[in-house]
Amino acid sequence: MSLPRTPDLEAALVAASEQHDLPVHYRDCVRPLLGVPMSQWPQCCGRGCEPCASTLVAVAEAIYDRLGLDDATAQRLAREYEAFQDAARTR
Repeated sequence: MSLPRTPDLEAALVAASEQHDLPVHYRDCVRPLLGVPMSQWPQCCGRGCEPCASTLVAVAEAIYDRLGLDDATAQRLAREYEAFQDAARTR
């Protein structure tokens, strides 16, 4: 479950990635977090992973801020998008 790729989301992803110095090739690592409950987002393990989970979370939080989303709203939008995709597949 994830948020749809809209121009606004893409612009927020670019801006948030630049804000947190997340390289372009790691941007797709943020997408799976969007629309998933924040309680399920990963935490830093302290092992020096690249990219660090805390950076991915910071980018995701910045995206939510830029789009005016909270956790519940993002989850609802992701569920609605998933239902829309499911309905389109059954047609």
